[in-house]
Amino acid sequence: MTGLASAPAPAHPEGFHVLLFSKTAAGAYRHDSIPAGIAMFEQLAARNDWELTRSEDSAVFNDAALATFDVVVMLQTSGMVWDNDAQRAATQKYLRGGGGFVAIHNATDMNVEQQFPWWDQMPGATMTQHSATVSGTAKVADRVHRSGTALPDRWTRTEEWYNFTRSVRGNAHVLVTADETTYDPGSSRMVATFALGFAVAFASGSRTSGPDATQRRITELEQA
Repeated sequence: MTGLASAPAPAHPEGFHVLLFSKTAAGAYRHDSIPAGIAMFEQLAARNDWELTRSEDSAVFNDAALATFDVVVMLQTSGMVWDNDAQRAATQKYLRGGGGFVAIHNATDMNVEQQFPWWDQMPGATMTQHSATVSGTAKVADRVHRSGTALPDRWTRTEEWYNFTRSVRGNAHVLVTADETTYDPGSSRMVATFALGFAVAFASGSRTSGPDATQRRITELEQA
């Protein structure tokens, strides 16, 4: 599950409101794990008493609608999923204002750098290449942060491992590192270990990034 996430103070004392957005733009690749991801979030919402709103309608990206959500989840979004500049501006305003944001897997590599360069600049690093779906090991760097409390020190997964444009060390709080000695990262290898999961302050908000999620892995998370 490669992704960005933030954890602001709850904006709605009456509950926790999540927007789950899973649009694939026309002509872009649609990931077959999207239904499993939706099912996982539905299970999480039921378990944690969240109010979950599912959408693939870009019109939801306006100031008034976004203000009703504590967090926006971009689930495997591909291509230019915003229809116009106003929707893109609303997305920026929401995140800069401290809105919660989670970008999963392909949402960090949507191929919109020419039309919406801010989106690629926002994570601090973007994917350049990924491995085949192979077994590899991630090492949990922070066992106190809630993202790592339930994970083992060394987490072996069969995944599609991302390589990024740069290391975020020094600019981010590292949560998880990838151990490239345990799999073949391809020609765009980083270093022996690099930050795979991280939290970064962005204006008033924050975000984290993590490993890829295949459909099988999402199913495992549902059952956890």
